Amino acid sequence: MKQWVLLGFLLMGLFACAGGPPFGKRLTPEEALERRVTAYWEAKQKKDWAAVRSFVDPEIREDVADVLDRHEKGSAATEIVSWKVQRIDVDGEEALVVTGVSTRLTHPLLGGKPIQLDQVFEDRWVKRGKHWYVVVLKPNLGEALEILRKKRQGD
Repeated sequence: MKQWVLLGFLLMGLFACAGGPPFGKRLTPEEALERRVTAYWEAKQKKDWAAVRSFVDPEIREDVADVLDRHEKGSAATEIVSWKVQRIDVDGEEALVVTGVSTRLTHPLLGGKPIQLDQVFEDRWVKRGKHWYVVVLKPNLGEALEILRKKRQGD
């Protein structure tokens, strides 16, 4: 009987390890970050806002709660159709992650017809302890107005 119990625990351990890196292999910082980025965008795609918040840098999470609330409320009219990590640049405890995202926007003011938007996001990530976190910034109205001014001048 004890042999069967021991064999059962051994098999459970083998199956538990099957989803992770091979025995003895450590993930590179890029691999660890890519896993976090993937889980972050999957949570955004599922609109699991509690999970999305858990990926935000804990040192600023409370300070950007209003920004996260606006993202959550604004998500009702949007659907992330697909996303793909295009580039990860790690520099020590910081990284830049570039992600291409296709979003479908449906809103009554747009006649109810969905519009597909393709965007590129450049997110800064920081490593805190063993985990990577995304740095969410508060919108800068001055920068936004400057971008609009430049676009209008270009038209």
